[in-house]
Amino acid sequence: MKTKLILCFLVILLYQSSFAQLKNFDKNGKVKKAKAEKIIIQIETPPTPPVNNQAAAIALAAIGTGIDLGLNAVKTALANREASFTSQYEVKTSNNNPFYDTNGEKINISKVKITRQVTWKNNTTEGVSEIVLSVESKQTWFRFKTESVNIKYSKARIKKCGIYGKTIDLNIQIVMNAVWGDKDAKNNLITQNGSLGSSSITVKGITLGTPITDTYYSDWYTIIPNPLNRPTDNNYTIDVQVQEANPYGVTAKAISDFFNSNQTQIDSFLKSLIPSSSSTSK
Repeated sequence: MKTKLILCFLVILLYQSSFAQLKNFDKNGKVKKAKAEKIIIQIETPPTPPVNNQAAAIALAAIGTGIDLGLNAVKTALANREASFTSQYEVKTSNNNPFYDTNGEKINISKVKITRQVTWKNNTTEGVSEIVLSVESKQTWFRFKTESVNIKYSKARIKKCGIYGKTIDLNIQIVMNAVWGDKDAKNNLITQNGSLGSSSITVKGITLGTPITDTYYSDWYTIIPNPLNRPTDNNYTIDVQVQEANPYGVTAKAISDFFNSNQTQIDSFLKSLIPSSSSTSK
């Protein structure tokens, strides 16, 4: 009987935890519950040169669904009350577009858009948060910067009463890896791979429903070597993790630990997806 009670209790806890993750808070702390959630990442590529006097359309690579990470090890170490003031979600993609443009000269990424989309109980769908990052590049480096951030509803708890606890801090963690074709000393085709970098952008004091247009920058990432006149033989993996924290309900140290908790986990996971170097005869 004791075993059955424990199992029943665990099932109830899991159900409550899953249900709680679909809560969305508006700027006044009012809860609106959704029955489904999807995280979407879109990669915008630069315009291609005009063909037959007609400009080619910008490609939007609509990529996959997101993964809600739930409560990770660091988050569960926080007090229960603090935990309700934090949340995170993640989306990743291995894009079909090559890292370089068709001329093998410029980075084939101009913007990255992350949208958290929910389906409400009345079956209507709404984008409740949208983050748009643009890419700034130099000869051997590139970095991300915020173009716009608009959070209509937060997954992190917003305080209902009083004038405090009405804003959130946002941390956007971006990890990039790549694979590319190369040639060895014997002119054999080989596959190279490596990390292009991992960095984050932190935006503080966001009021829900008020777009942020100020510019915040990531650290610099490394551009992969030019793929020897074969610009299509290179692809990249991008992983974006978004973390929300309400500074009213979480201590400064807890926010810092929460924002930095998953970088090593993400790096390890992405490296496991990259194939090891191999060679084949041309």
